[in-house]
Amino acid sequence: MMQPASICPERRPTIAVLEDDYPTLVLYHEIFDMEGFHAGIFDLNRDCYRFIRTCRPDLIILDIASEVDSGGRRLLERLIRDTGGVLPPLILATAIPPWHLTDIERTTLKHLRSHHTIKPKPFDVFDLIRTIHQLVRFPTPALAMSRK
Repeated sequence: MMQPASICPERRPTIAVLEDDYPTLVLYHEIFDMEGFHAGIFDLNRDCYRFIRTCRPDLIILDIASEVDSGGRRLLERLIRDTGGVLPPLILATAIPPWHLTDIERTTLKHLRSHHTIKPKPFDVFDLIRTIHQLVRFPTPALAMSRK
C-alpha cells in the first residue's frame, strides 16, 4: 500500500512514514488526515526514500523491525550515509524488544545528529500525536489535547 506522493505540500506539516503492517498503515493515514498533516505513507524503502529526498518532510516515522524490503533500519542507514546524520526529527516505531535495541543504538543511532525517539508497539495513539507535535512544534489541535 502506498499513498501517492507526487505533490509535496505547500504549507501543511509533512510526515514520511515507512510501515509494513497494514492496520498500522491505515491508523497512520487516519490520524494524519484528522490532524491536518500531509503524509507520505509507504511500505517499501525505495518509495519512502524518494519521498524523503523530494519533499524534505518535517518528521520521519520508521518501523525499524519491518520484515518487508529490509525494514526501516536499512532506510535509516542509507539516509544517514546520504546526509551525514542530519535528518528531520525521527520516531522509530518498533515491536523489537528493548534488549535488542542496544545493537541498533550502538551501530546506527549513534550517527544521528537530529532528535529521535523510540515508540514501542503497540503505542498509545494520543501519546504518538503529542510526541509528533512536540518534535515538530506544530500548533496542537484538540485531538492531541483530549487525552492529556
